[in-house]
Amino acid sequence: MVKWKKDGDIMAFWQKKKASDALIKYLSLKQINYKDDNNLLSFELHYPNNGYSIYPYFAFKDDLCVSIIVNIRRIINDITIKDYDKINRFNNKSKFFQAKINDEKVVVLEYNAYLEYDLLFEKIDDILSSLLALENELDQL
Repeated sequence: MVKWKKDGDIMAFWQKKKASDALIKYLSLKQINYKDDNNLLSFELHYPNNGYSIYPYFAFKDDLCVSIIVNIRRIINDITIKDYDKINRFNNKSKFFQAKINDEKVVVLEYNAYLEYDLLFEKIDDILSSLLALENELDQL
């Protein structure tokens, strides 16, 4: 027997399902090949001018809360002031993403947001456009 606690719990489940479905639909409409690995959606974003690709991945949390993360590079040696300066310069120019160094000494870009279902396509366009516009800054990270 299924017990429903309250309407909010039911809505949260359906909104989460719809948000990930909406992202899949968006990627399909844009003809972007994606990989779905246990509710982590990832794809390739190619930068032809500088000849490299990044692989953003989307992780849906509660309701329509999504994290978009891009692993940029591993820092092999000790982290230096120069590394932090590069990150600060990137963060000053980035509208959506914040660059940081995680515990594994990987430079990552991260964006956490609550995306409204009705505006999901528009917001994803804005987020991906901002990543493309930051091509030279990403190359310097």
